[in-house]
Amino acid sequence: MTKKVLIPIEVVKKESVSEGIINLLSDMEVILLGIHEIPEQTAASQASSQYKDKVEVVLENIKKSFDEAGATTQTRQAFTHNKKETIERIEKEEKVDATILLNPLPPYQKVLIVYRYLENLEKSGEFINQLGLKEPEVGLMLVDPEETTLDQGVSTLMEHGIKLENITERIEINRENLVKEIEKRSPEYGLLIIGKIGKSLKDLILGDMAGKIKEATYGPVILIEGMRGVDKPEKEE
Repeated sequence: MTKKVLIPIEVVKKESVSEGIINLLSDMEVILLGIHEIPEQTAASQASSQYKDKVEVVLENIKKSFDEAGATTQTRQAFTHNKKETIERIEKEEKVDATILLNPLPPYQKVLIVYRYLENLEKSGEFINQLGLKEPEVGLMLVDPEETTLDQGVSTLMEHGIKLENITERIEINRENLVKEIEKRSPEYGLLIIGKIGKSLKDLILGDMAGKIKEATYGPVILIEGMRGVDKPEKEE
């Protein structure tokens, strides 16, 4: 089944999508979300009337590039007082498989998977297969291991077609060191795949830490829907 991917783009701030990402997602169903966070005192209708036409032109040009690459593409716009909540709402409305935080895609195909549960690796393996990467090198970063081990993680990825010799790095870390470790390892990798569920992780990725994560990573960050988060909630629901 074709994966559906949401790409939030801050068009007003001149954020764009690199050719590498367009080629990477050529077999996907892509939703281009032109999003702009506005001050509380500004009405969404006012922002829309000011920016809508400009944003639409940019989105249509990006859409054309995705269409030419073979993707199935649609566009949406959102002028909002809360970017994180709006993205989460659209994720649910569109039933996406993943959300991508933009960074240029480096030419090398190394993938870092940050996970805590084997089900995270199953979904990551499926997504890597959909991306069509040819024998990518994969690094595993296991956070606060309790229910699984790195060896089990390796076996799970092998079941999804990743060759043992291509799993080149295995790392165990504590939750507290997650951001620092991502910053340390990011220059070696072209893609970061990480679980999305978990309030503190959502705040980390889409809240105040979003800028730091994007600056720390050299490639796009793929947030997989349906993956249990690598963070450990203070209270289990």
